[in-house]
Amino acid sequence: MDGELRSMRWKVEKEIKLLPEDDTDRLRLYAELARVDAKWAEHSDAWAKAGIHEAVRSGWQVIRNQVQGWEQEQEKGEPLEDPEMPLTRLAIRRAHYYLDGDSYVQRTREENPGDPAIAAVDREAAQLLDAAGTKMASAFDRLMDAAERLPTPIEDQWLRGKPSHLITSAESTFEGTRFCSPVVARVRALEKRWVDDLAAVREGRKNLGETLAAEALHKWPSVVAAIPGVVVADGFDPSSARPGETVLFRAVYNRAGWDFDGGQYGFSMRFHGVPLGGVYEPYVNAALDHAVYELKLAVDDHTEWDLVGVVLGPGTIKERAKKTIRIGMDTHEVEEWIPVPCLRMRVAALRAGPVVVGPPA
Repeated sequence: MDGELRSMRWKVEKEIKLLPEDDTDRLRLYAELARVDAKWAEHSDAWAKAGIHEAVRSGWQVIRNQVQGWEQEQEKGEPLEDPEMPLTRLAIRRAHYYLDGDSYVQRTREENPGDPAIAAVDREAAQLLDAAGTKMASAFDRLMDAAERLPTPIEDQWLRGKPSHLITSAESTFEGTRFCSPVVARVRALEKRWVDDLAAVREGRKNLGETLAAEALHKWPSVVAAIPGVVVADGFDPSSARPGETVLFRAVYNRAGWDFDGGQYGFSMRFHGVPLGGVYEPYVNAALDHAVYELKLAVDDHTEWDLVGVVLGPGTIKERAKKTIRIGMDTHEVEEWIPVPCLRMRVAALRAGPVVVGPPA
């Protein structure tokens, strides 16, 4: 009841009170006021209801406008690529939020139980959620159909990481809906299969590498014995070496790519203070490539190697160096590769982890 009507009612009631309490007109007028109050309350409730209905409908209409066109979206993407249907994804999220997350809508439902207008909008929201969720879940199923036919990407770390990203996307898209668990479970199953396959392959490679490394240790003495003129490096002086000298180096570490530039020499180290640069014979390169690229075994340059090198003569090798430079008030440490004198060699035989190779017979 607005202020003007409330003031008029107060004046009428004031005049009625001047009549005797048992006056029939007084009793009749009070009854009439009660009827007016009831009628006003009825109209007020109806007006309030209409406002509530309009707020609910207009709020839902905003969501419908935001996702308009979702039905026409076509999925895109390759296996394990997130389905590119932004409007469908938005429809799922907004419909779910309307039904279960919007505190205003939830409070309106609680204050108006069984209201048919509110229930009608809820049904429409549930239908949108079901239709958009079914469409998006089907898109995930189709991309998983293709993904499950792929061989396990043992060497492709980038592809192996895609299920994890897809799980995050599915959980975000379907959060709180009935679609979430089955979609996520299917992607997780593929991810686990790939992890298990990779672990089995790595275990197999590890076992093979250990077996071949043991065989290499056993074969190495006979490989060295077949090379004429080999001298042990214990007494070798690289500063006075002559071309053609054949030297056996035991338990050394390959520093190519670490202390020295790996692009110049496949093997390098410092021996008695002198840098050595070793060029692999073609058959040594072939043996290393077979182990690394075909058998997929680790040839660890942090473990000890044995090799036979044939001196070629003096040369240069690029050595890693660090230099501090000043820019304004700041100092920065930079790396550079500086050419230094070295002794060049041909690596004629090698034992490195699972690799053992010498000159062809």
